[in-house]
Amino acid sequence: MKDIFMIGNTHYDPVWLWRWDEALSSITATFHSALQRMEETPDFCYSFSAPAVLEQIEKTNPALFCEIKQRVAEGRWDLAEGWWLQADTNAASGESYVRQGLYGQRYLLQKFCKMSRAAFNIDSFGHCSNLPQILSGCGIEFYCFWRPNQAQYELDAPLFVWEGGAGKSVLAYRVGGDGGEIFTEHFEEDTLKKVAENPDGQDLLVVFGVTDHGGAPTKEAISKIEQYRVTYQDKVQFRFGTVEDYFDRQKGKDLGRIKGEIQVTFIGPYSNFTEIKKNNRLAEYGALNAEKASVLAEKLVGMEYPAEKLRKSWQDILFNQFHDILGGACIEDAYFDARNLHGRSLQTTNEIVTFALQAMTNNIKMPGKNPDNEWNLVVWNLNCAAFCGAIEAEVQWAWEFPWYEGGIELIDELGEKIPCQIIREKSVVPGFRSRFAFTAEIPALGYRSFIVKKTNKPCGHIKPKSVIGAEHGRFRVDVSSGAPALYENGQLLTECFLRPYAIEDQCDTWGFNKTVYEDKKQYLTLESAEITEDGLCLTKLKTTWRFGHSVAEVYYTLYNEHIDCDYRVLWQEKGFALKLELQGRNNHLRCFASSPYGCEARPASEFEKPVGEHISLISENSGFYVAMDSIFAYHFSGSSIGLTLLRNCIFGDLRTRELEKADYCYMGQGETKGRLRVFTQRPQNLAAEATAFNNPPRVLLEANHAGTLKSCDGFFNCDNDALYTTVVKKQEDNDKLVVRSFNPDKDAPQSGTVTLFGKSISVSLLPEEIKTLTENSEGFHESNMLEED
Repeated sequence: MKDIFMIGNTHYDPVWLWRWDEALSSITATFHSALQRMEETPDFCYSFSAPAVLEQIEKTNPALFCEIKQRVAEGRWDLAEGWWLQADTNAASGESYVRQGLYGQRYLLQKFCKMSRAAFNIDSFGHCSNLPQILSGCGIEFYCFWRPNQAQYELDAPLFVWEGGAGKSVLAYRVGGDGGEIFTEHFEEDTLKKVAENPDGQDLLVVFGVTDHGGAPTKEAISKIEQYRVTYQDKVQFRFGTVEDYFDRQKGKDLGRIKGEIQVTFIGPYSNFTEIKKNNRLAEYGALNAEKASVLAEKLVGMEYPAEKLRKSWQDILFNQFHDILGGACIEDAYFDARNLHGRSLQTTNEIVTFALQAMTNNIKMPGKNPDNEWNLVVWNLNCAAFCGAIEAEVQWAWEFPWYEGGIELIDELGEKIPCQIIREKSVVPGFRSRFAFTAEIPALGYRSFIVKKTNKPCGHIKPKSVIGAEHGRFRVDVSSGAPALYENGQLLTECFLRPYAIEDQCDTWGFNKTVYEDKKQYLTLESAEITEDGLCLTKLKTTWRFGHSVAEVYYTLYNEHIDCDYRVLWQEKGFALKLELQGRNNHLRCFASSPYGCEARPASEFEKPVGEHISLISENSGFYVAMDSIFAYHFSGSSIGLTLLRNCIFGDLRTRELEKADYCYMGQGETKGRLRVFTQRPQNLAAEATAFNNPPRVLLEANHAGTLKSCDGFFNCDNDALYTTVVKKQEDNDKLVVRSFNPDKDAPQSGTVTLFGKSISVSLLPEEIKTLTENSEGFHESNMLEED
């Protein structure tokens, strides 16, 4: 007989159309109600376990928390969420989703002596393709979601096997639809009657309760279930149960199998409120850098590893990855709190990194010897791939030395001269400081020292001048037609190279009322173009564009190997999206967009799509390979991509009727800044290049001194550049090291030897496989993402 598992649940938004303090009051009352339902109905089970929320209850209401612990021990309170909380699964890094599992499961184990085998993520705006591998690596076997519905993503049945990279899979279930509507006002008609009168098909998992602002399953709902249990006992069996009860009963059955991402078709969550997504990325890199710098500092100078500060910083980051926060779906006031939370994490991790790097730099033997006219630079690379590229540094003259406006000479630790170019310094005090650009190689997870020396020759700095284009090395950008065209070695690559355009957007915050942009492109008007930097290392072209009451400054910086694009927009419009267009040479292009620990080959589509740190637009004979620090959505037409800089909708606009005329708050107004890097030749590892772009080397200015550490050193190596190592940290429970590596290749397995501080392990990774390596007495061995053997 078909079983209907009735899962009593509260879908709870700790932040949405309210701030977190209001929500905390609501969930406290909700938990009291859930416990009361257990007293009234002996076989009723309640499913809820977001550790971030339970930690708040533990701090504010210890007696309530003790009651919850008792019910968990009895099996009446189902720990159904193994993640820290129900996160957006597109805009953050893959490593963040590992940490959602790591810190979520550890909390449950520490407080309740058990972990969750499920992730309950019903309200997230789509689900990235490698999520099954991440979930299974964190001990999670089952995944429940609601979006996208059948109209957006067709499923033959609500229960299926969902496969991610390396063949790793979870059992997944889409609630709602054939499984009965969830959190409906008309529970009997929309849910109970619907499932009771359809005895065919799979067993069902039906979620009931109250949604969003809190509220436990009601007495009325439980009474109705008990009535239907008796009335329909010959057709179906209604039972109260847990999420794990349902999935365990389905094991061994012949189920359909799906591989790949499962995405919604809303405009909003992928492109809303770029600021929160960018701050998330900065905070992620801040935490990863702090872990690596702390490992180095402990090993090299005996500095204590700040485990507790790192854990709390990650938990701040993970809370802000709640799907409505990171999806830009909250009211404006909620982002005041989100900024503060990111700020706390960023400040903490920046202090950890700064103190660690300075402690180590104090012990490096500086190559400089002349205290009268020489500074030293120490350039730290906290990525696990050797860096080779453009670096900018700035040194102080006045007071330490006489005021100086001339040229400089850069010399490496071996005495070799490094070409450099004076560029405009950040301050506006002539002779006080000098800023310069150069290209250098820095070892993986290591550093290199340089001497900065006065030449007493002219600096060669230029005054801005109006032009119709710029040329450097093999590249030329021409704006004579009013649109930026890109040439390489004299050959036209595109007539539309990162050209800004606006498109009208009358969608609500999510794009529930409209799922596509229906307006035509409105290109911004080119107002001026001028060269602001021109020299041996780079040439910079500044362009200024106008639209309505808004202005955009786009800088195209030409290097020998790539082109950088920096944009600064002062946007004053309402109801628009702003994009940069990158056009190919034909209509038969392929587009590959990065995703968390993965990459998606997507066809042309009218829908906005999510993107991570890089995207490729490829034709048969050429391509563009783009790294980005502030773009999280795009549209691919088949011949071009439109990279979304900002979206200009109303905060919290869940439009159920025509809007009244009012003074609404629009997101995206004011200043928006970001950067891109474009390669015209395919890099060997685009994921690593995107990391180097988003997490560039850190430069420390240092006086002359002796030291016990060499002037140049590196502490990580992988003999296969196709592999990509993201994490070096200490285990949560001991002093052993943890390394996480990823094979970004979608088609080919990769093998290599990973070495950290002289300890090595040979690894073989399937396409898109993630491996966690944990230190032992002989070197490293493989473990799961929870850092267990």
